[in-house]
Amino acid sequence: MGTTLAGIAFKPTRPVDDFRALVSKLCGEEAVAVEQPVAGGFDIRDHADVMVLVFGEVCFICNNDIAWGLLEKPASDVAFTHQALGCPDSFMVFCRYDSGGSYGYALVEKGERVRSRLQTTDVPGLPPLIEFGEPLDSEKRWLAAPYYFEDEDGPEDEREKIFYQGEPAIEVPEYFLTSRMLDEALVSRFGVCPWNTDVKPVCHMFRLTGARKPWWRLW
Repeated sequence: MGTTLAGIAFKPTRPVDDFRALVSKLCGEEAVAVEQPVAGGFDIRDHADVMVLVFGEVCFICNNDIAWGLLEKPASDVAFTHQALGCPDSFMVFCRYDSGGSYGYALVEKGERVRSRLQTTDVPGLPPLIEFGEPLDSEKRWLAAPYYFEDEDGPEDEREKIFYQGEPAIEVPEYFLTSRMLDEALVSRFGVCPWNTDVKPVCHMFRLTGARKPWWRLW
């Protein structure tokens, strides 16, 4: 089973006493807490569904709509998000959609975007790779890693580039490279990757009251 998660990772400048208020401010709509498990389903890809995961000092606010626009448009302004989060020293916008083959991240430091990378598969209107800024240190070793082509005797347009490094070697297909670098960047910057840890977070779920859920989620 793959991962379906997108949102923002950050360390608050002060302890958060009211996550509902924080989510409301960030999303620009009134949020209400929902009981767990959620009756009728819950999906962070829906505009109205927002999940907060807390790992000690690190918070992940998960919702597609607060992340995707900042990833697909490197020129988009991050100032509102920075202020809504309480002006942390840094935060990272991310997405990992295994089912659709979309992986990305954007690092913001002191309120300024310093790096972003979005890798997608067959998303209408988007190129396969969108980048901004210089690669992070955690990216550089993969971007410079040796590689080979799987099935070198097959048709050229069907050969898969496989990056590898380490002993024993860790192998990463090119289509999965951004996902690997996202995992490592989250651990490097925040000490945890939510889909690759045995630590159980404190979880809060909210629903935005100004939005209607798509009809296929009502049944």
